[in-house]
Amino acid sequence: MYTCISSLLTKALPDHYSTKMLDLVAAILVKTPEERLSARGVLALPFVRDELRKFIEEKEFILQKRRLPTRQGARPYSTPNLM
Repeated sequence: MYTCISSLLTKALPDHYSTKMLDLVAAILVKTPEERLSARGVLALPFVRDELRKFIEEKEFILQKRRLPTRQGARPYSTPNLM
């Protein structure tokens, strides 16, 4: 595992990633644990928080669409009453 991660450090990541994302990857791949960005530190980054918020909103929207009635009294993806 260490060898895989070490080899990533020597390769340049594709340039289609944002500078913020490249900086994040570099910060979480720091070899020294005391200098490495923690999970709490990652979640505290504004751009990570923004992306998580967008992700959650999108998933909530999808779930809400599934819960909307398609016809009176019916719900999509509902299990038929077999009893």
